[in-house]
Amino acid sequence: MLLVGCGGDDVSDTSSDTGDSGMDAQVPDTSDATDATTDAVLADASDTAVFDGEPPTFDAAGTWFEERGDLGFRRRAKDGFASLGDRMSGGVCVIDADGRPPLDLFFALRPWEDDDGAHGAKLFTADGPFDYRPASPALFGALDTITDAIGCLAFDADGDGDDDLLVTEYGGLRFFERGASGFVARPDAFSLPADPQAVYASAAAGDLDQDGDLDLAIAGFYRWDEERFIGVECSSIGCSNELVLLEPLPNLLLIRGPDGRYTSRPDLAPDMTREEPTLVVMIADLDVDGLPDIYVGNDLGTTYEDRPLSRDEDGIFRDVSIQIGLAFNEARRGVDTMAATRGDIDGNGRLDLVSTSFEGDRTAVFLCGDDGYCEDRDIGTSITERSFRWGAALADFDRDGFIDLFEASGNILSEAEISLGRALGPQYQRPNVYQNQAGSLVPVTISGDIATPRAARGITVADLDDDGDPDVVLAPSEGAPVMFENVRAPAGHWLRVVLDAPPPNTRAVGAMVRVVTPRQTYLREQSAGEGYLGNFDSRILFGITDPEPVTVIVRWPNGEETIARDIAVDQEVTLSP
Repeated sequence: MLLVGCGGDDVSDTSSDTGDSGMDAQVPDTSDATDATTDAVLADASDTAVFDGEPPTFDAAGTWFEERGDLGFRRRAKDGFASLGDRMSGGVCVIDADGRPPLDLFFALRPWEDDDGAHGAKLFTADGPFDYRPASPALFGALDTITDAIGCLAFDADGDGDDDLLVTEYGGLRFFERGASGFVARPDAFSLPADPQAVYASAAAGDLDQDGDLDLAIAGFYRWDEERFIGVECSSIGCSNELVLLEPLPNLLLIRGPDGRYTSRPDLAPDMTREEPTLVVMIADLDVDGLPDIYVGNDLGTTYEDRPLSRDEDGIFRDVSIQIGLAFNEARRGVDTMAATRGDIDGNGRLDLVSTSFEGDRTAVFLCGDDGYCEDRDIGTSITERSFRWGAALADFDRDGFIDLFEASGNILSEAEISLGRALGPQYQRPNVYQNQAGSLVPVTISGDIATPRAARGITVADLDDDGDPDVVLAPSEGAPVMFENVRAPAGHWLRVVLDAPPPNTRAVGAMVRVVTPRQTYLREQSAGEGYLGNFDSRILFGITDPEPVTVIVRWPNGEETIARDIAVDQEVTLSP
């Protein structure tokens, strides 16, 4: 099934009844495809690489983003930056909470108090582009029981078509289903032993056991035990901020059962459940075999290297970093990974991976070749080694057919600690924006609102105004969150692909989407959980240079393929198996 939405600035909500949509659009041909058919479609393109023909004229100057709206709060550090939890928290998720456009925003935050009283996690619903207000008490529902949030993950867990919400927090995990009127707590969702000291970070969803529903990977960070620091002498930043003194926490692999409960299965991924300080996990097809893999990104990378895990013939997820890379940077050292994001940076038809790190080390850019191996390459990120980078997102911000990079920045140390010579950069920092120029990441000289230094942590990327280009939201460890509208003059066109695959067919998470033009092929994978402590827009947005109609190929997680031909650009389309 394929549904065509309105184009331009007025993108309507699609429905299965195209006759009632107010459009006079022709529904293109769509069909299931074999591998041979897919190869034939790709062969119709003169060259499937992004960098075909004359190179475009690049201009990184000009305004890229402008701050929009005011969410009406400024977060204060709960304990004055006296713990890693304060310094590293600040998650944000884009979510469809109320069932109507534009998309809504959830902030996973540690609680704080100010003159207006006590505050914690927040949900905002949109009345229009960048026009947000706090969710109604009925919709907020059981979310008011969240006590000490770190990160979040919005995804359709039960397959009923609306977004549910997972929250990682001090003391474990919380799960909320979107009920008839608001969010309902599911305390029985996890059959896990209580651990009040457990601090979990990022989360990701995907069909790891190939049974048609979505399982979970959870990043275990550390156990918080303040008593262990009594009488211990530490450095100037205090014992509670010395990660090497904290006890690492095993990651979790949680398999969803028919009753909707998640069961921990460490036996399925022994290489995932080591006691390591993991900040980010990702479920994606890393080795291009059509099956979901798990990426584990660890802090303190010189001691705990990152690892990709692939399912072997016995159904066990094993470390395959020797086979496909991703564990070490170009200097053959482990990466102090804070966040991860994927996209085809060099246009070779393989999804690459970016891993942010702290100051002194550049952002690692793993370019993946046709042989399946991914190697870190310095293609321009070393210029920002003086910044401390957290959430990151690969997206085509200028719609020129090249995947750009946006990084949230802010030092983990306070200004007082930095004055003692323990850091290169200040506590509050500007974000980093790179324009992809034919496979090189060129830093953009930013100005205006976006150049304001902030203590940014989490990031989400979504088309918040439904105009066909990606916007950005940053969540703070302290200070105000910020919404950035993408105002960059577009170099080309756009296509937004919505995947609708309800049970019992398959789930859309994990689907690989190709957009084929006469000159170029663009590739994206639908994921649930990316960046740092949150997730991105589940609608897949492509920047496209050519104005001609395109072909869209979807490889669903169950192996089926759908081809939709003659799709006009500058619109949203919905595809189903």
